[in-house]
Amino acid sequence: MGKSTDYKRRAVVGINFILVTFGIIITVYGVTAQNAAKDYAGVALLTLLDLNLIGDLVTFAGIATLVVSVAGFVRAYCKFRKALLFYITAFWIISIALIAFGNFMYGKESEDLRLSWETSTAVANDNRLQFMQVFNCCGFDRNTDSYQLQTCHLDLNQFPNTLPCAAAMRTFLENEVYPVAAAAIVLGAFELVAIVVTMAIIFTEKTMKEEFYENPFHG
Repeated sequence: MGKSTDYKRRAVVGINFILVTFGIIITVYGVTAQNAAKDYAGVALLTLLDLNLIGDLVTFAGIATLVVSVAGFVRAYCKFRKALLFYITAFWIISIALIAFGNFMYGKESEDLRLSWETSTAVANDNRLQFMQVFNCCGFDRNTDSYQLQTCHLDLNQFPNTLPCAAAMRTFLENEVYPVAAAAIVLGAFELVAIVVTMAIIFTEKTMKEEFYENPFHG
């Protein structure tokens, strides 16, 4: 094995080490998000927007990154073609899914609540009251708004600066959702770059390319 091949193999290992680190960080972050989400787990209006699944999806992405990175190590040391095929295919899927997930989360707005908020049913009344209680807000556009004669659960004479629920929702998105979306997009973009670099290293290095095509475990 030449020095160039050894250097490039080390580079592939280094990329996987970084991905493992990212996987651990994102998994820990996901578990933390899951624990934090327990306060909002039963909020029906958030469930309707699928915002209760953020922690689960982030944790899954982190674990998937760790598993696929292990395949990268197997490929680098054991030279199994199947490990490389799994590694490349899985990271393409994970990275694109992360970017799509991030964009999906960035697309969430407080306005998405309006239709459910203004629905005239007993369930909608319960959902509005629950949201106002959990987020300590009143109304939607203004804290004096009322729907179906349902007034705020707070005394606005005593708490006149209570946020309207649209503003409370925007704050929740900015603090809890958009940072996760940004992290997902960054991680997905990094994984795409890592895969392109890994493929470039393997398929521009003669020895590593031959290993890919000639290894007896490639079948």
